Amino acid sequence: MPWRLLLVEGDLRERELLKEYLSLAGYVVQSAETGTLALKLAVAQPPDLLLLDLHLPDMDGYEVCRLLRQEPQTQDVPVVIVTESEELTLHRQAYAAGAQACVPKPVRQPALVATIEAVLAGARRKKATAATRD
Repeated sequence: MPWRLLLVEGDLRERELLKEYLSLAGYVVQSAETGTLALKLAVAQPPDLLLLDLHLPDMDGYEVCRLLRQEPQTQDVPVVIVTESEELTLHRQAYAAGAQACVPKPVRQPALVATIEAVLAGARRKKATAATRD
């Protein structure tokens, strides 16, 4: 069964490009252009991973990530932040908000897919470890 991703990107052109990259890599992709819509979609049907831009029209990606971590349905959904900045402060803020990885823009498909695969593998291991403890 293919992995289900929620892509949250405010820029239409960037959203379409990323959606194409991810679809070609075999993922099932749902997309949202705002943080508000992303939160509604994620809570209604939690994705396997959320790919999140920091600059959204209604709120920043850090806030979306923090709000995801507060919801029981989405608190364990891995988040990969996409950012134009290489600034370490922003990356630290992303990790502090609950993200598992950051990918720089412009996004390169191989690096994006490798990051997503690594984060999904980590999430799979975490679930397996938690299941053996129960």
